[in-house]
Amino acid sequence: MGNKDIKKPVKRVDLENTNKIKKNKPSKEDLVKKIGEKTTENVKNKANENLLKKVEEKNKPSKENLVKKIEENTKKESESFKERENSKEQIYKHKISKNSIKLKNIEMLYPNNIGVKETQSSYLVLYKNKNTADRDLKKNEKEKFFRNKLVVSNFSYKEDEESIRKYMGKLGKVSEISLEKNKEGGFTGKAVVTFFTDVKISGELKLNNKILRVERIKKLDVNDKRIFIGRIDMNLSILQIRNAMKACGAKPTDIRIRFEKDTHKNIGYGHLTFKDREDALNFEKSFPEIKKVLGKHAFYEYAKEKPHKSKR
Repeated sequence: MGNKDIKKPVKRVDLENTNKIKKNKPSKEDLVKKIGEKTTENVKNKANENLLKKVEEKNKPSKENLVKKIEENTKKESESFKERENSKEQIYKHKISKNSIKLKNIEMLYPNNIGVKETQSSYLVLYKNKNTADRDLKKNEKEKFFRNKLVVSNFSYKEDEESIRKYMGKLGKVSEISLEKNKEGGFTGKAVVTFFTDVKISGELKLNNKILRVERIKKLDVNDKRIFIGRIDMNLSILQIRNAMKACGAKPTDIRIRFEKDTHKNIGYGHLTFKDREDALNFEKSFPEIKKVLGKHAFYEYAKEKPHKSKR
């Protein structure tokens, strides 16, 4: 059988699929419309990009503004650093030996503190800063003059302790008054007035038409744990004096009073030694009661230190 007798397969066309393809094929108008929409969208996007660039360029800071902003940021960082460093040094500590003060009296003597820490041998008084601490320390440091004692003169000879106490009471609560007397026991017109707290004087003082002269007592080098007592009742024994102190809560570690060999009476003055300054302060507060036993003319003052050889 020859090649001519072989029949070629007939190619069949799927008319259904062909019709679908023709149906889904976009028309020329649709293509033109779609191209137009795409072009319009691209133009809009390009316009938006250009507008955005213009806005960015407009808002872009100048070189001067950038430098200024950098300087401001640097300044803020510097100030912030200083604040952090200051906060580290903010708490100031003042150290006080336990032998020189009692814990209960710290609040009274150092009122601006923010707390107290206790160590084995001392107290650490805490402050917000050194300036606050200095206010308390300056108040407590030794000064040239007593701020609660006045020497007042030019009183009328007719005045007595009661009338002077009443008049001077307008300056503050009077702790004790010591009248200066002559050999005959008469008032000389001069008195030492001690107050419980510091006193300030503004204007002249005048009592019964007499202008008073006022002076502050100058401090010498004194021992703040040793007190001199004078003009005490000469009939008192050391035991009676000690009991008077004890009854009022005063606790001297030593009482030294000299006595006459012949009469066995005390000579009218002596010294008290206290464990620390706080005990001495407690004696001061109790003195009005103690004075009732020591005698109405009794007085006290802190004992003067003996000058060192180099100061003589």
